[in-house]
Amino acid sequence: MATIGLVFLAVCATVHAFPEEPTPYRNTIFNDEKLEGQIFEDVNLFTIRQPSTRRDSIYRLPTKTRPIHYDITWKINMNTHEFSGTVDIDLHATEPMVNEIIIHSHELKIDSVVLKLGDTLINQTHSLVAAYDFLQIRLVTGTLNYNATNRVMYRLSIAFNASLRDDMSGIYRSWYNNYNEIHWMASTQFQSTSARSAFPCYDEPSFKSTFNITIRRPVGFKSWSCTRQLLNSVNAAK
Repeated sequence: MATIGLVFLAVCATVHAFPEEPTPYRNTIFNDEKLEGQIFEDVNLFTIRQPSTRRDSIYRLPTKTRPIHYDITWKINMNTHEFSGTVDIDLHATEPMVNEIIIHSHELKIDSVVLKLGDTLINQTHSLVAAYDFLQIRLVTGTLNYNATNRVMYRLSIAFNASLRDDMSGIYRSWYNNYNEIHWMASTQFQSTSARSAFPCYDEPSFKSTFNITIRRPVGFKSWSCTRQLLNSVNAAK
């Protein structure tokens, strides 16, 4: 009997802002999955943050920088229920005298942050502002180059890792039943403020960008995504 070891659904959805009082709504767990002895026996409701009806600027990303393209790589470890990854963001300043880049990151461990202009390394420091899910990258000296008619492109590279979540947001662990045998898999859910739990990003709808996504997995595992495959062959990592 063939067993699928990993199912990974990569979906990109962006969001608005944080609510002050999240509104719970019912999950998509089926009733038979909540029966006694089943995986989600004790799960009835889960809470997900919804877009705020207020335009509280403190919760919104500044618009002084803007992303153009993302290259994302995820490596999923179903033995430990963890994942790691890297994201390369091509971005530019939208006005002069900008000395910081602020993006979203929620409950991700940041391993490294590198900012480059071409091949030139830009000295910076970074810090997490957990109250707002912000990752703040501040230039040590100077400001980002800006040109109103010809974008000056920077590349922000971030390595990160986290445990697979159990609240059906970001990259989370779920399961399927194959001939009465339970198998774990990794799935994604990025609405409405959950993309930032999967990778550092500009997690608001006004920052639309293009994406390339790479999923690293062992031979014998499978991946699915709601987009077309760019390569004819899939590189699998043992």
